[in-house]
This record gives sequence, structure tokens and C-alpha cells, in this order.
Amino acid sequence: MTLTRGLRRILYALAALAVVIAAVIIGAPHAARALTIHYLSTQGVTATIDAVDVNLFTGRIEYRNARGETDAGDGFEIGRLAVSIDYPPLLSKRISLSRFALEEATIDIRRTADNNLRVAGVPVTGGGSSDGGGGWGFALHRLTVDGLALHYRQPEIGDQPAIDREIVFDQSGARDLVTWQTDNTVSVDADMTVGEGRIGLEGRVVPFGDELSAQFEIETNALRLELLSPVARRGGLKTFTGRLDAEQRVDLRYRADSGLDMDVEGEAEWRDSRLALGDGVTAASRQADWSGRVTMRLMRADGEPGSIETDGRLDTADLDLQAGGSSGLEADSAHWQGSTRTTLTADGIRAGLDGTLSGQNMSLTSGSDTRLHADRFDSRGTTRIDIATAEGAPGRITTDSALDATGLDIRGPAGFSLRQPQAHWQGTSTTTFAAAGPRIETDGRLTAGESTLSASGGTRFESPGFEWQGTTATTLAAEATTVDSDGRLQAEALTLAVGDSLTIDGTNLDWQGTTHTVADGAATRIETDGTLSSADFAFRVPESGDFTADTLEWHGDFSLDMAALTARRARGRVIASEARTSIAGADLAITSQRIVFNGEYAEQPAGDTLRLSVDGDVDGHEFAVMNTAIDAAWVSMLQGYAKHLSIDGLDDIALESLETSGLRLLGDTNTDVAVLEAVTGTARRFRLTDLRHYRLADLDIADADIHLRRDGGGMGVISEFFGGGASDATGGTNGDSEGGADSDPGSTFALDHLGVSGPRIQFHDVSVTPDVALNGANINFVLENLDTGQTDNRAEYRLALDVGAYGHLDSRGEVSPMGRGGLDMEADAWLRSLALPPLSGYMNAALGRRIAGGVADGTLSIDATNGELDGNLDTTLANFRLADDGGQATEIAFGINMDTALALVRGQDDLINFETAILGDVSNPYFSIRNLVREAILAGLRTALTSDYSPVGLLNRAKNAMMDLTRSLASRPVIFVSGKHYVQSEDRLYLARLAQAMREDTSIELTVTGHAVPGDRDGMALFHGEEVDVQNALDLRELARLRGEAVRDYLAARNVNPDRITTREPVVERSEAARPRATFTISGN
Repeated sequence: MTLTRGLRRILYALAALAVVIAAVIIGAPHAARALTIHYLSTQGVTATIDAVDVNLFTGRIEYRNARGETDAGDGFEIGRLAVSIDYPPLLSKRISLSRFALEEATIDIRRTADNNLRVAGVPVTGGGSSDGGGGWGFALHRLTVDGLALHYRQPEIGDQPAIDREIVFDQSGARDLVTWQTDNTVSVDADMTVGEGRIGLEGRVVPFGDELSAQFEIETNALRLELLSPVARRGGLKTFTGRLDAEQRVDLRYRADSGLDMDVEGEAEWRDSRLALGDGVTAASRQADWSGRVTMRLMRADGEPGSIETDGRLDTADLDLQAGGSSGLEADSAHWQGSTRTTLTADGIRAGLDGTLSGQNMSLTSGSDTRLHADRFDSRGTTRIDIATAEGAPGRITTDSALDATGLDIRGPAGFSLRQPQAHWQGTSTTTFAAAGPRIETDGRLTAGESTLSASGGTRFESPGFEWQGTTATTLAAEATTVDSDGRLQAEALTLAVGDSLTIDGTNLDWQGTTHTVADGAATRIETDGTLSSADFAFRVPESGDFTADTLEWHGDFSLDMAALTARRARGRVIASEARTSIAGADLAITSQRIVFNGEYAEQPAGDTLRLSVDGDVDGHEFAVMNTAIDAAWVSMLQGYAKHLSIDGLDDIALESLETSGLRLLGDTNTDVAVLEAVTGTARRFRLTDLRHYRLADLDIADADIHLRRDGGGMGVISEFFGGGASDATGGTNGDSEGGADSDPGSTFALDHLGVSGPRIQFHDVSVTPDVALNGANINFVLENLDTGQTDNRAEYRLALDVGAYGHLDSRGEVSPMGRGGLDMEADAWLRSLALPPLSGYMNAALGRRIAGGVADGTLSIDATNGELDGNLDTTLANFRLADDGGQATEIAFGINMDTALALVRGQDDLINFETAILGDVSNPYFSIRNLVREAILAGLRTALTSDYSPVGLLNRAKNAMMDLTRSLASRPVIFVSGKHYVQSEDRLYLARLAQAMREDTSIELTVTGHAVPGDRDGMALFHGEEVDVQNALDLRELARLRGEAVRDYLAARNVNPDRITTREPVVERSEAARPRATFTISGN
């Protein structure tokens, strides 16, 4: 068959095409291998490929056993690489792969020291055209990877250590990757092995839209966190180590105009983890378990700081958080449940927490000497943490929570420490960590168990339990610890001690106010302003004394400076009940059932000692100054008010005035009786200088009862107070002072005016048998211008006193107790109607006899010059009788016994008159009961022998009898000394005869009228002014009344029934010639 030329040409062309196609099919694998090897060679990779299979019709290319290596030693080994290519039209500018498979391959990834990246030995450079490869697209419908090992290496770069990691992908893949579809969703499934760890990932990714998003689940087993170091470096981490087991669901979204948003939810377990930031912040934990959700907002395009939010539960063991070495937090275990928000700013990290936090053996440190430790810690509330990255910038922790802590131990600079086995806190706190030291500010309520606080200088605060509500600010600086507070503190009990120099104790303590405390290495200073109440309060200063009170209330400000000397200052008002102040080294204590002090008190350094100063007023109830040696009161009062007490050191103590009621002086030790008891007492202008010189302007004691007691040891309780009885009666005279003229004069006392008035005085002497008991009434004693420091000073005194039922004593004179040569004095005394039987004890002690009856009247005039006595006692005894002692006879003189002598001297008027001298010196007067009785009897004998039993005496008695028959007993008045109301000796005989007549005739009744005259005004100058005025007119009337009562009492003392004696209204006469007198009217038979 013959072919046409055209047909042959066609056949030739087809044959040529077939040859070409055959050549291409046969040579394609060889060309692909050659081109690949050539390309790798140009990149510095020496490669070999065992086999290449190319199927142009199906678009399948497969490499088997390909290997490559660079001179640096990195490269690749691929067991099988298969690619299936679709053939879209060329004009579409799209490359589409239906499948990409990589099996049993090892690829090296190396970052060089110049930060260049090489993958499989081939350099990877950034950049590229902005048109995305000229508009070409890429699609991969299925990617499978099995047995792929990626080996990443990086040398040490800067402060980053070298990295050598290998990641193996098994049975991993992706589907439906299409770059020209912006909403294309790529499915990802990966199983990676890193060393002993494993990462499993499954999810979906939308990679090519304006928003990159991904949702996947990730599971890790025993993953070493070091593999994340390259990523961590980009996030500012220096170290990220540990092992991670986790099951997480991740939702990630990224837009260039808004940043990266990522939500992670699930569980994670870290083991032996450690994280370190470039700014020195580190976190480490032996174990950390997390369950919850994490939301991250990072890479914000608008410049806003990134944030990380969490909501879940975290448990850690052996937690260690450090911030640049300046502060840190450690805990054996910690549990957190709640939400957090962390903001990453350019100048630091800010974190907010809301939930519950608990831990065991937690320690918070700041600097080298500030530490807070708790055995157990539970917190519920919100916390804000600010960590500054700039050098020197402060960090801050702010809380609003409820907190319970056990085993709390806080240590700070300058020896500060606080220990509380148990504490509960509810409120807010702000802790600022600055270079100078941390500052802690709080506002809330703190309830604590047993607490101990210590500071410099041996300062110690102890309490078994307290509650605080208010604000505090504590600064723990290297040079000092400062604490400021404003609130209320209530404590079961409290002890504040400053070494061995000061201790303050109290129970049921309640404080409300402000405090400012500064403690450094040398001292602790405390300043307060507020109110304090306490029970069982005690303020003890061993070198000065103690102050205790059952209850105490304080209103004012107080400061305490505890250094080498513990200075203190207070200004305000203190109210105390059952208060007691004792003086160190002295048998002295001051007690008060209730005391109020309003003023200032201070003890401030003056050289090497503290100087005491006080300025204020004192009001006391049941106040007493105690002699602790005998447990009795020097002075006590039911109520006392001291105005303007001023103490300027112990060498200058002054008091403007003291007003008392229920006054008692020298309280007895075994009875309820004091030496002096008075309704009121007033002292004015007191001053004590040098603890030796006392001065008092006025002392008035009204409505006083005086109790004097004498026993074998001396003057009873007075002897106990003053260390013994009176001076030895046989002691030396005043001229033998051991010290001579230049000896220390001792303490001095100056008293401008003393007035004592009262209804009663009692004297009880148990040193004799029978006891001597004398009662006095209507005391009126005045002492003027006493000054024991002035040797020539002569003080004036005046005394008026009723003695017994009808007796009376008046005395006046001058005394100089500190005369140059001894005691100087001039004194006169007048005694009327003193009952003698109560004095039987003295008679018995002197002569062995007792007094059955009798009354004494007399006058005493005594002078003392340089201690030498010169006195005279003129006495009249009426109705004097001795008790019948069973025939006992007492010899007096000349063989005459006492009974015989009394029978001789006692006449019809039953009077015994005598005088006796008082000689010797003040320490040994020549005077005794025996001498007094002897003088009385001998005087009576002389009178009887020379008068009554002599012819002259008989004639005289007969004359008197005749005269008595011719005039009435009542016709004669009793004459008194001007201004006085005592009976003179010349009238005693007359009144004795009147008493005798009234005893013999009981029908006689007597009316007595007292008279006062203008001439009495001179004598009345004893107590009032000399001019006769309205006041003196009243005094004259009172004097007249007393004269009538004096006569009545004189007769009643001589066994006349006082009911038979009537006193009329007193009469004040105006005639200058009238005599001071008392007149009588007799009625009856």
C-alpha cells in the first residue's frame, strides 16, 4: 500500500513524538534526580539518591533512600518521599498536590552563630516578593508523615545556652491545605516524640484568612519543657525547664490589627519545673497541678499591654518564687482556686487574683533581713501584684481578703520579730517592696492567739490573745522599723517589757487611738494618742517603783523612748481603781480605791539619770499613804483633791492645795483606829525641796478625833511608825550632840498655820495597871509660824480641850524646837475638874495604890531655855480618896503613911492644895507621880500643922464659920481671867464648899449665869482680832456660855448631880468696869 506524502509526514511526526515521549518517560527519573542533586550541590549539600520514580501521567514523584550532608555535618536522610501532583491549567498559576508523604526521614535544622537558619543543610532566608510568588497558589490535599525526626541544633548565642533537640513525628498528617481559599480549614493530626516525652495534637487550622485561627486538642506525656526554649526566648524567658503532662483544648485567633488571642482549657501537671525571666524573676516547683482555663491576649497592635487570665485550680509542692533577689515567696505546698489576670507591660508585670489560696510552710522574704513565715496559710479574697522590671522601681502586693495563719513568724531589721501561733485577718493590705525596705499598709480586723513581738533594746510585747481593728502602716527599712496605727485593740492580757527597766501588764485591755513606733538598733520610740482601759494593770520600773490597779482608764497621749535610759512622757487623764504605788527601796506605798489624775507626767534623761516631772490635779477616793513595814497608813482619807501637783525632779515637789474628807493619820495596825481621824482637812501651798525641806502654808483639820495609845514599847502605833517610843528618859542632855555644831541638821519643816478642831481625843495607856483611859472633847489647837530650819524661830500655839466628863484644859505659849542650845519654850496651862480615878494606873505604878475618887484643878507655867526646864505646877485636889487595898499602908515621910497623911490634911472643905517645881531638861525632866503625890501630902501636912490644928487656924476657921452664917452661899460670884473660862485657884475653895453643901442637902438646886465683859477682848485675841466688832460680840456671848458651863462642870465633877444645876442664857455686859464672872441663884431648902 502506497502512502501519500501527507500521511507519511503525519506518521513520521507521530513516530518522532512517540520517541520523544518515550525518551521523556524513560529519562524523567534520571533528570529529576540530577536536577535535585544539582540544586542541593549549589546549596553546599552533597547528596545521593538511590532511586527516583516519576509517573508523568499520574503526576506522581517518589524519592527513595535520599541522603545529603554539608561540610558542617548537617543534612538529611529520607527513606521515602512521595508527591502526587495534580495538573491544573498553567495559566491558573496554581500548584496542587493531592498527596505528600514522608517516611523514615531525618532532617537536620541548624541555626548558626550569625542567626542564619539551615534546614537539611539548605539555607532558609526571609523575605520574598510581596505579591505572594507572583500570584501563584498552592494546594495540598493530604500530608502524611511517619518516622520523621527533626534534629534542631543551635550554638550558644549571647546569654542563651546551646540547644540540641530532636523531635520525631509518627503517624502525623494534615488535609486540605489550599492557599487561595481564605476560609480554608486545615485538619491537623500529629504525634510527636521528644526524648522520653510525647505530644499528641489533633484539630483544625484556618491559616490564610485575615484572621489566623486554630482549634485543637493537645496531649503531652512526660514532655521536657526545654524543647520550648526557642519559643520561650522570644517571650523573654531565660530558662524554662521541667516535665509536663497535659490534656488541653486550645482555641487560637490572630489578626494583625488586633493581636493574638488564645484560650487554653484542660489539665496540666508540671514536675521539677523552673522558669526564669530576663529581669531576674524566677519560679520553681517540684510539682504543680493545674486544672482550668487560661485566656491570653498578646501582641496587641494598639500598644496595649498583653494579658493572661486564668480560672481554675493550681496545686504546687516546693514552690519557690523570686523577684530579682530582692523578694521571694517559698512554700512546701500551696493550693490556689480562683481567677487571675496578669498584664505584661513594658515596665513590669501586673497580676490580679480572686479566689482562695492556702499553703504550708510559706515564707515571704524581702531583702536580707525581712521575712514572713507561716506554718499554714489560708486566704480568701482578691490580690493584686505589681512587679516592676526597672531597676530600683518598687513592687507592690495589694489584698482584700480573709486570711487565717498558724505558726506566723515575722522578722525585720533592727531586731524586729513577731510570732503568732494563730491569727485571722479580714480586710485590705498593701505591701510595697522598695529599695529602702518593704512597707505594709493594712485596714481591717486582726484576731490573734498567743503573740510575742520583739524589737531593739530588749523591747517585748506578749499577749495570750488580742483583736485589732483599724489601719496600720509598717516600714521595714534597714536603718529602722516604723509602725503607725489608728484603730482599736482589745486583748485578753498584755505584757510590754523594755529589758529589765520597764514592764507594763494588763488584762481585758481595750485601746482606741493612734500609735507611732520607731525601732532602730539603738532605741525603740512609741508615741500614742487615744483611750485605754485595762483590768489588773501594772506599771513596774524596778529602779523607781511599781504602780498597780484593778482597773485603769487613760485618755491622752503617751510617749516611750527606750534607749540606754527608758524615757517616758504622758499628758492626759487617768482613772484607776484599787490603785497602789510602791516606791523602790522605801517602806512606802500609796493606795487608792479610786484615783483620777489630770495633767502631765514625764521621766526624761538628765545626764546619766532620768528626771521626774509632774504637773496636774489628783482626785482620790479612799486614798492612803502606807507604811509597808508595819502594813498601816501614815495618812488616809475617804476623799481627797490635790490641785496643781508639781514635781520638777525629786528635789522640788509642790502642791497648791489639798482638800480632804474622812482624814486619818497614823492608822493602827491591829484596830480600825488611827491616831487622828477628822471629817475634813485642808492644806495649802505645800513644797518639798531636796527631799529634806518641807514647807506648808496652811493646814486646817476640822472635826478631828485623836487617839493616843501607850504601851510597854512606847507610844503605841506612833512608836511603830517612828521606830520606837519616846526618847530614853535617862538619856543625855541636849548639849552632847555627837555631830557638834556642824553636823547635818537633817530634814526641816516649816508650817505657817496649823489648825486642829474636833469633838474628841482619847488617850489609852496599857503600860500600867489598871489601864489609864482619858477622854477629851471639843479640841481647838492652833499653831502659828513653825520653822524647824530657823534656830531662833518661836512658834505660837493655843490649845483648848475638854477632859473627861467635866474637865477642861487651856494652854498657850511659844516654842522654838530647834533652838541653838536646845528646846526653848514659854507655856502656860490651866486645868479644871480633871477626874483622878482614871489615873489610878499611874498612882499604882508609883506608890502601889489606886485612886477611888477626886478631882484636880491647877495651873502650869513652864519655861525652857536651851533645853533646861523651869516650871511650876499649882494644883488643888478635891475629894481625893485612895481605894481600899486590904489594909495596905504606903509610907510618905516622917514615918507617916499615905492614909494617915490624907486624914490629917483633909479638912471640912476636903481640899488639898500644893505646888511642885518641874526642873531638869526636856529629855529628863525632874518630875514623877511619886514626887507629885509626896509634894501634895507634905503640902497638906504643912497646911494642917500650921493652920487647922494651930490656935490661929482654929480662930480663922471660927471666923469663917461666923461669916458663912451671915451671908448666902450664892452671894459671891466666881471671877475669871480676862478672855478665859477656867476656874482660878482662889475660887476653888468656895466652889468646893458649895459642892459639899449641895451633896449634904439634895433639895438645893442651882442656877448659873455666865457673864462676858468688854475687858475680855484682850484675852480673846488668842483666837480672834482685838477690836470689838460684830464677830467679837458673838464670841463674847460664847465665852459667857462657856463660863456658866465651867462652873456647872466643876460642881458636877465633885459628885453633884448635874440635873440640879441649870445654866441660863449668857449675858454680855457693856460696862468697861464690869468684871468677867459667873453668878448663882440657889433654890430649895
